[in-house]
Amino acid sequence: MAPTSHAVRLATLAFAALSLVPFLGAAVRAQEPAERDEQPLTAIDLEAALDDLACSIKRSDAVAKDVAASLVEIEVKNGGAEWAEPLIFRITPKDRDAAPLLVERVGTPIHGRTGRLVGPKKRQKYPLQIPLSEKELRGARVTVEHASFWPTGSPESEIEFDERIVSLGPIEVERERSEMFGRTIDVSRFRVDNRTTYPIDVMFEMKFAGEIDGTALYRVHLGPEASEWVVLDQFQFDTSTEHGAGTLGVEVRNLRPVDWSAVVDDGQELARSELERAWDSWERVDPELFPLRARFRANVSEIGLFGSDGGRFDIVDAFDGFVTIEESGAIALTDLDGKQIRSKGESSVKRAMLDVAKQLARPAFAEQERLWRPRLIASGTPTRVEIDAASDWFGYSTVEVRLQDGRIAAFGPPGEDTLLVDHWTTSRTGPDGPWRVDSRWRDSQSQGVERRSFRWQPFEDSAVVARYEFHDEGLLVKNPKDVVISLSGWTASSPAIPNPEPPTGAVADRLREAWDGYYRYPSMGARLTGTYVAKTPGTDGTWGGYKKVEGTFDLGTFHSGFWRHVTTTVEGKKISEFDRGLLINAVEDRFLMWSGREMCARPLFDVAFAGATLTAEDDDWIGVEGMPTWSGIRVVDGRITAMRRGKSTITTIAWVDRDGALLPTRIEQLGGGGMVEFDWESPTTGWWFPSRAHFTAIFGSDWGPETLEMEVETVEP
Repeated sequence: MAPTSHAVRLATLAFAALSLVPFLGAAVRAQEPAERDEQPLTAIDLEAALDDLACSIKRSDAVAKDVAASLVEIEVKNGGAEWAEPLIFRITPKDRDAAPLLVERVGTPIHGRTGRLVGPKKRQKYPLQIPLSEKELRGARVTVEHASFWPTGSPESEIEFDERIVSLGPIEVERERSEMFGRTIDVSRFRVDNRTTYPIDVMFEMKFAGEIDGTALYRVHLGPEASEWVVLDQFQFDTSTEHGAGTLGVEVRNLRPVDWSAVVDDGQELARSELERAWDSWERVDPELFPLRARFRANVSEIGLFGSDGGRFDIVDAFDGFVTIEESGAIALTDLDGKQIRSKGESSVKRAMLDVAKQLARPAFAEQERLWRPRLIASGTPTRVEIDAASDWFGYSTVEVRLQDGRIAAFGPPGEDTLLVDHWTTSRTGPDGPWRVDSRWRDSQSQGVERRSFRWQPFEDSAVVARYEFHDEGLLVKNPKDVVISLSGWTASSPAIPNPEPPTGAVADRLREAWDGYYRYPSMGARLTGTYVAKTPGTDGTWGGYKKVEGTFDLGTFHSGFWRHVTTTVEGKKISEFDRGLLINAVEDRFLMWSGREMCARPLFDVAFAGATLTAEDDDWIGVEGMPTWSGIRVVDGRITAMRRGKSTITTIAWVDRDGALLPTRIEQLGGGGMVEFDWESPTTGWWFPSRAHFTAIFGSDWGPETLEMEVETVEP
């Protein structure tokens, strides 16, 4: 196929002038107007600036025959005094029963964007693809929901798209067999090069043929000066509504760039300062008052639980006790006699008390910032910040935190999907007082309603929780839950949570020497990045028939062997976008696959075996009593060679000594649990990392084998 002509001329703000133009800010039209503090780095009324952007639909065409999706051209007239970059549009159908739609012109982040701006008293047209039919669009109202604003702009410049912004290679179309779908289909490929030093989104108008013929928009995101191969073997017009439709097998017949937008202000300092402002304004008890202690009365009701035998049982329980909260947020529960609580509702009350502890005890922002690596998604109302390593405080490894009025207003998984967003209502005792969380709620059609409420009482110069209520409708698993806790008699500087009882027994020292003698990942952690090669026979369906996959990995906050923060890329010219997403999931699953068998991340002896009684069963095996996990450990020549769960589940371990570091080279669960073999390399002083993991029979004797080879290229503290 001959190269597609793709030279178009666009009125733009020249990149050469961008570094000289101060960024005013961005705005989101709030669902419910709220009283706002002064917005940092903002010199204009953002709400008024949005209202100055008037929109109208100038053209509308169906994406394809009998498909409820339309390719439209939106004209934006700027009646304000600033240059504007519209980013998200709200489409409100004329039919009152139809819900409004938010249509993104670009992906995230949506802060500090510039591209085809509309100047003061000027007009600009933007192509959009909307999951509505032409009939549904008639009479629809269009507004700008989010935009970036700039106080001045350079004179409009006629820029040759492919020479100054991107270059586009010829379209290649081949007939290939898809192992995933078991048939031969058309696969289209083209290469796009970003010629700028900024991240950029480029929108193409694409004429295609396949199961459905039509014209649609396709967006490509490129990093600074990046080159990407785009591979299309299927195309979804939209999957977020009932109108979702697509085609399997894509012959791209013509490709024309029609829109672009670049990120020229990453907003990292704004993200950090806004998150710090909100974190520090959240109620916190003076660290010198810890440990805190209170008496509690708990009532628990859990209906419709199912046991391991499939039978139903309910929990209705009430009991009294004491709770101790450390400055770290750790808690301990005892009954009124100071003994361990043995009650059916104890686990539910413990989770509830952790909720209470998070409202009172938190580390300083500086301690968290290094792990979080805050990134700005959008400024305005609300400001949206994405952070990593957030499981301890927000329940997700990566979370989007929404900030408003200098406080945390909501959080949830990254993205626009609000189904799992946890909303907060807050109050403060005065204009400068700390924010206190009065309630939290999450409504989801799939998971039901989950609500928490907190009632506060004064304590010293701060406040503590006097009553906590939790309600979960249990829509997903049909087990509604209610937990109500009353707390009273709070005291400060109470006796600290006692350390767990140390392991006892005549052979404790022998096991301690072996257990603490092998290598552990540094507890302070680091960011590890590098490359990988995954090799597989292709029989596991998660690989989609691919037998070799290569790419990069980023262990953003790798500390104590915490693998769950891994992000990966998959490289390859012939890999479609659909397959690329499938393979990323498969690769990241392999990074996590050995986490349950990971030896180098286990705690040291006194923590791992706290409260256990150790006895010699024979010359090698040491019996373990009082632990829910291991029932026996085998020690030979000072090394741990096997670990036993229950009576018969045994995992064997082989070791190698590398420059004084004792490293596991084989971990095998006997009786069908699979085996992992390791090679190790030291990327920097104090660090050892698996350079190769070979998996065998993980999910049965006929599974695999698979190999993951890794090379660490950077280690950032």
